[in-house]
Amino acid sequence: MTLGELIAALETANPQQIVKHGFHNPHSYRGDYYDLAFEPTTNITVADMLEAARSAVGATYQGWKGGDFNMTAGDWCWLSEQGSASGETISPLLLEFILTPPTAAPSAPTDRTALLHAAALAVQSGDVWFHTAAAEAALKNGGTFALIAYAQLAIAEHLRRMADEPSGPGGVASETQQDKTQAEGWHVTPETLDLFVRALVNEVDYDIHKNYLCGEEDGEDHYPELVAEAAAMLDTITAEQPSAVSQLAEEA
Repeated sequence: MTLGELIAALETANPQQIVKHGFHNPHSYRGDYYDLAFEPTTNITVADMLEAARSAVGATYQGWKGGDFNMTAGDWCWLSEQGSASGETISPLLLEFILTPPTAAPSAPTDRTALLHAAALAVQSGDVWFHTAAAEAALKNGGTFALIAYAQLAIAEHLRRMADEPSGPGGVASETQQDKTQAEGWHVTPETLDLFVRALVNEVDYDIHKNYLCGEEDGEDHYPELVAEAAAMLDTITAEQPSAVSQLAEEA
């Protein structure tokens, strides 16, 4: 964009805004002495950038290897250290990026323990069911690891209910309870476990995700092996817990 366009755009912005990456110090651009360049800088106000731009109109700067060059509102603008030809023009898109305030980081949950406890309480007896809204809340407010913790609590809660609070004869949930659970949540199936593992690894480390998705040596999808390991871990966890059915049989 030209110097005149740059000034016009800056005049519409908030002069008190402090930008993380901005520019100052106008000078003759080494890539073309007749063009104008600004040096990049950090933590500068829009007002200071506008002042630097305005000061360049009609100013004369010396070229890197000599000569005087007068700048006008119609000259092209670059972002470059003095004495360097960066090749980076100040475009409308770059200026928009400079002037866009950074997105605020999501706030941490006020009480993660309470959040995960509430999520665990949403688990229904019978099978390991996860309340969709509670899972989404855990992921949104606590991130990936909060969702992992929620899943662990949900499984633990299910095992406790199997052992201590059988839903009906033989500890099996009634059809009414199962229908209610299906309406409120989603079930851990091989398909949902596969999706969960893929999403989790992708969130934690994208490079590892790519390696599982496409092996470096064979180009094959190795996620089924990882999902099988996860399923085996779940089987081990559940096998270590006494089932309500076996307890009833022993009591009889």
